[in-house]
Amino acid sequence: MVAYLDSSALIRYIFQQPGHVDLREFEFLVASELTRVESMRTLDRWRLSGAAEERTLALRRAALIDFFWRAEFGGAMGVLTFDRELARAAQVYDFTIIGAGPG
Repeated sequence: MVAYLDSSALIRYIFQQPGHVDLREFEFLVASELTRVESMRTLDRWRLSGAAEERTLALRRAALIDFFWRAEFGGAMGVLTFDRELARAAQVYDFTIIGAGPG
């Protein structure tokens, strides 16, 4: 199933809050730049209000950044290259390598 992902669902998943939906169940997720902005702003608001510990927020912020990075550049996308150095570097970030193996 293809689903639009909004910030409330993403924050609930990242924090493993009650009622969260496992985003890995979806074949494809679509999100807007607004989802990214709202998610990061929520973490800022929690930090400023003291609603969550700094360490927890830092870890969740990293998880959000990783999520958006993979959504834009990773996921099902592969790297088509015959440059072995590029293939090795891409493999570190879990890209599918097409062409030259990282060998």
